[in-house]
Amino acid sequence: MQNNQYELSVVDIANLLDVTRQAVPQLFKNRAGAAKSNKKFSTVPPQSVREFLQTSRGYNYKKQSIAFQIVKGGVGKSSLSKNFAIRASMYGYKTLLIDFDHQLNLTVSMNIFDEQNLVWLDYLRKKTTNIFDLVKPINEFLSIIPSAPKNCLLDKEIILGAENLSSLIASPMNQLLEEYDLIICDCPPALTHLTHAIYLAVDRIIAPVKPDIYSKLGLEQVFNQWNEISKSYKKKPEINILVNMYDPRIKASTSYLQQFYAQYSTFMIPNLIKQSSEFISSMEDGEHLWTKRSTQAGEDLDVVVKHILNLYEVSSNKKKVESNKDEEAIL
Repeated sequence: MQNNQYELSVVDIANLLDVTRQAVPQLFKNRAGAAKSNKKFSTVPPQSVREFLQTSRGYNYKKQSIAFQIVKGGVGKSSLSKNFAIRASMYGYKTLLIDFDHQLNLTVSMNIFDEQNLVWLDYLRKKTTNIFDLVKPINEFLSIIPSAPKNCLLDKEIILGAENLSSLIASPMNQLLEEYDLIICDCPPALTHLTHAIYLAVDRIIAPVKPDIYSKLGLEQVFNQWNEISKSYKKKPEINILVNMYDPRIKASTSYLQQFYAQYSTFMIPNLIKQSSEFISSMEDGEHLWTKRSTQAGEDLDVVVKHILNLYEVSSNKKKVESNKDEEAIL
């Protein structure tokens, strides 16, 4: 990463809180790590955002784990996982990324790959019994458990070890949640013992799909598997479907979008991500969607992040703390 200090812009804060841009510096002037600015930009550090949202808006940083999981490859799991986690960290979430995919696109994009890294396979093989030995900090609010090609042996290791799928990932993940608010898992595009164990460990599954026939068929397969796992283990995380790479200029894209909403209406995230080259370029450049300027892709994903993390409640007058007199004076 060229810059691993990820911070919200003043414009982002104004949009989040539903205030004017001019009001933001006043809201944060007496808080730790106050807004930083120069001639080109103005930003607010995550610690300041977190303190403000907790004390002035009564926002609860609810601990939760999320897995981006689907059997179909090429739908944007890694780029969505990465950018979702970075954006959440900007909003003050202490976030951990876990790269379970042996293709390690996420790890490479975060510039964290090293042959000496301990990865999840090493933990299963008991090269360390401390799950935190796998964690690599990116900054104060974002860390990652990287992957490596040898993680392709994870499923074999699970089978040979006859591990209990219900606790295999869940137990260490519960330990990690003592340190982090949010865990984001990037899963391999497959239906394996590993992905089943991840399903049993997380609170929410986000299934990214492209509006095409291949994603439609893949989604049907994975739903069948999820239902079987839930029946066997009596565990069912919340499931959300996120339409990615939507192109309104293509008739088939709109047609499959309508089919998804007709067949999976109760599971659909009400916002979608439009087709954009920004996801690819941000992965290749080791950057993120908000590195340089406002983009449509960044705006689309920001809406999804706010929806999943219930961040829209902080802009509602009903959610404000009544004793926040200083803020009321500014507004």
